[in-house]
Amino acid sequence: MNKSINKVDTLRKIWEQRPEPENTVLAQRQKFGLESFIKQGFPNKKNEKWKYTDLKKLEKNYSRWLARKETSGNTDPKKLISLKNSIHIAIVDGTFRPDISSTLPKGVYAGSINDLINTNPDLISNYWGNLAKDEDNGLISLNSAFSDTVVLISIAKEITLEHPLYLNFIGTISESVIFPRVLIHLKESSKAEIIEHYTSNQPRIVNAVTEINCEPRSRLIYCKIQQEHEESSHTSTQYASLDKESYISSTSIDVGAELSRNESKIILRGQGSQAKCNGLLVANTKNYVESRIDVEHAAPDTKSREKYKSILSDQAKGVFNGGILVDKDGKKTDAALVNRNLLLSEAAEINAKPELEIYADDVKCTHGSTTGQLSEDELFYLLTRGISLTDSHNILIQAFAGEILENVGIELRVNLRQHINRMVGISS
Repeated sequence: MNKSINKVDTLRKIWEQRPEPENTVLAQRQKFGLESFIKQGFPNKKNEKWKYTDLKKLEKNYSRWLARKETSGNTDPKKLISLKNSIHIAIVDGTFRPDISSTLPKGVYAGSINDLINTNPDLISNYWGNLAKDEDNGLISLNSAFSDTVVLISIAKEITLEHPLYLNFIGTISESVIFPRVLIHLKESSKAEIIEHYTSNQPRIVNAVTEINCEPRSRLIYCKIQQEHEESSHTSTQYASLDKESYISSTSIDVGAELSRNESKIILRGQGSQAKCNGLLVANTKNYVESRIDVEHAAPDTKSREKYKSILSDQAKGVFNGGILVDKDGKKTDAALVNRNLLLSEAAEINAKPELEIYADDVKCTHGSTTGQLSEDELFYLLTRGISLTDSHNILIQAFAGEILENVGIELRVNLRQHINRMVGISS
């Protein structure tokens, strides 16, 4: 207990040594975040939602790495992945780099929160913290306290973005800490595709928070990819609120980091709103990966589909928790949750828990979860076709992951497939 208090106090002292923002509203907002973190501390295993997540090493590294003063990396960020035919927004080591980014379209901003508030004083009240509350957990409040770079995406009514927005959060500094804040607002009948991609070639800590608001009849294709260095820690939360007849297709890919925890919360608050959510978790060696998805049906005639898969090898450990909540106003809800887990070794472990909570009549809800090894029947079929045992294994693993990767654009899909092949020992 004392050690935990000391770590919180160390972070408080580091925060107090930071240059205070010029904008008083921002300074006060960050102070509220710090006070909330001091009150809560880091999440711990006494909380049911965090009972599998061991944050001891992460807590220690926060204190050590935040105190570091290194400001330049050892890799040219231009050599790291970018995406063709997209609007590229490069955030390198927590700082927006306009020199290697595309020209940003109207309604899209990346850079200093302090500068943005000076030009858009309604940022705090209109966007920041409306969905992600500091009191939800200590990591969200820590993000509010330390975050100084933001990506704000506000798509005007009836506007369709012609190209995907590619938010590339690149890490080149060893033992660094970043606190990205992404704020997305699609106004009525607008359409956009947005990709958050986190890559690093050095160990780092990422504490990311994304807030998404979809107004009536808007449509969002959203993809979040975590492809961090194998000694990194990555925690992230996405909140999404969908109004009447709006739609989101959300894909979450976690294929890196020593410790990775991604949590998504989607509220279908408007009649006829829909959500399609897919996820893929891949871990090897002794790494830990966790994904949580909660969909709340708070209005009539809403629909959701969730499909999450994991591939674990060596001594990796994984956790999946998927929840569907149907409120009393959620009549005629149509919801389905499927979870499939593939274990490639005897030592790999997965804790999977799909959940249904229903408080309305006239609904159609299903959920299910399976865990196992490669199908012997499918292996036998391939072997009888003259395919070697090794190649048969590889084909089945790639097909298992491929169903989720199909939701990702071809260029990123090829990159991710090659990365996953290396993780599970498939030669290209």
